[in-house]
Amino acid sequence: MDNLSNQYVTGYFNSDSIEVGGQTLYKLSNSGISYYDCFIAKFDSTGFLIWIKQIGQPGGGSALTYSLLSVNDSLIAVSLICSPGFVFGSDTIQNINTQGVTVILLLDSAGNVQWARNPQNQFTIKPTGKMSLDNNNDIVFATQFGLTINFGSYSVSSPSGGGICVASINTSGNWTNAISIEGLSTFNIPICTETDIYGNILVAGGFDGPLIFNGNQISSAGGYTDGFIAKYGLQCSVGLDEDLTASSVQLKLFPNPATNLINLQTTGFKNSTITILNTMGKTVFTSNLSEAQNQTTINISKLSSGVYFIKVNDNENTVTLKFVKQ
Repeated sequence: MDNLSNQYVTGYFNSDSIEVGGQTLYKLSNSGISYYDCFIAKFDSTGFLIWIKQIGQPGGGSALTYSLLSVNDSLIAVSLICSPGFVFGSDTIQNINTQGVTVILLLDSAGNVQWARNPQNQFTIKPTGKMSLDNNNDIVFATQFGLTINFGSYSVSSPSGGGICVASINTSGNWTNAISIEGLSTFNIPICTETDIYGNILVAGGFDGPLIFNGNQISSAGGYTDGFIAKYGLQCSVGLDEDLTASSVQLKLFPNPATNLINLQTTGFKNSTITILNTMGKTVFTSNLSEAQNQTTINISKLSSGVYFIKVNDNENTVTLKFVKQ
């Protein structure tokens, strides 16, 4: 639902026809239960059908929608899985194999395709059942994958089994990040993603074997599947200055927000490592800090605008603060 109380509905079908909002859709793909068409429909606040778009491929192919997200009153994002070769507006969906691939589709409020994007993977992959928006208004979603998956210049891997990837894409159709939850089994499924007001990104799903989150491994308790919830980022306040005391060490960061430079003051740390991470947990900067130094200046002018976390670790103490790059 958007701010104008319009409602959007998506679904898929493998019957010869289906009726939605009083309009009949006839299947475009091949006959048979293995081939699907999908639809995206817009209704007004009274339930009146404004428009409906059907996605199918005559002579073959299959398209199944999994999630729909109102980005704003003008844009709607849809996640779906389709066989390669589909054409959405001026974009043709292709993959490095002939199996199904996750697609993020952006429509305007009239149902016109703005763009379609898909990662490259060797196996059939399915998207999450719920997308979300981060603090930069980028679309965040999760998907299954095997071995290696590429999102433009971003590449993540799960060499020992089926993995889960959390990725983001902006409204211009550019990939902005991707991280991997490495799996050691084959049945690992993302269910949904969510974000909070602090810039944290959460992903939930199911698994039947070990999963590895940033080097931390969890194991299934047995049975068919266990569930998991993972959180990327930290919940902490953002103010004009950010400082924190942890045991015998102190850390202060200023100015906050910042445009070009940030200053970091430390007390009590031994030789340490400074790391800056984005809200997806990806390292975007790292540097060393000697015990003799108690202040350093970091150039952040090349970072994209948004929320970041800066971490100082000397193997005995770790302190993480949040800052905003304007």
